[in-house]
Amino acid sequence: MNRRVTKKKKIKVKSPVYKRSTTKNKSAFATIKQKVNLLVIWGLVVINAVLISSFIHKIVTPQQVPDIISTTPIINPVRVQVLNGCGVSGIANEFSEYLQRQRYDVVEVGNAPTWDYENTVIINRERRDKKDIDKFREIIGISDELVYPIKNDENDSDITLIIGSDYESLKIYKSLR
Repeated sequence: MNRRVTKKKKIKVKSPVYKRSTTKNKSAFATIKQKVNLLVIWGLVVINAVLISSFIHKIVTPQQVPDIISTTPIINPVRVQVLNGCGVSGIANEFSEYLQRQRYDVVEVGNAPTWDYENTVIINRERRDKKDIDKFREIIGISDELVYPIKNDENDSDITLIIGSDYESLKIYKSLR
């Protein structure tokens, strides 16, 4: 018999060769990345701790009463009527709220008969001392020439403030902003 003997070829499979230098770089990069991530996490933990302690401090600490508001009542406060003479919506309300915080008794807020006032004016009904009128005038920020004395018992207020188109240049308006 003819036998043929076939030789099996041995195939040598080469395994991939990794360079050691690349492996070191990848592991070094991975450890740096892990350290940065750990640092970021700890930073966030510290920030959260500060925010939580600030929140708790704000809740626990009693709030102080502002200096403007006093517990003692004002005896005979200046009664003020605030009128919008420029047509800007809501300006009389803003001024009256500010005056109330300054401890004036705002008795009326409304519109002036016309909206063509160029300058803000004060009508002094001469029921108050000059120093009270001057203090009010300084809070508003207008000159003494724009204070008009009128003796009139029909109105309930001591002073009428008519807000004109120059309201943006007034000291009171700048205090609001």
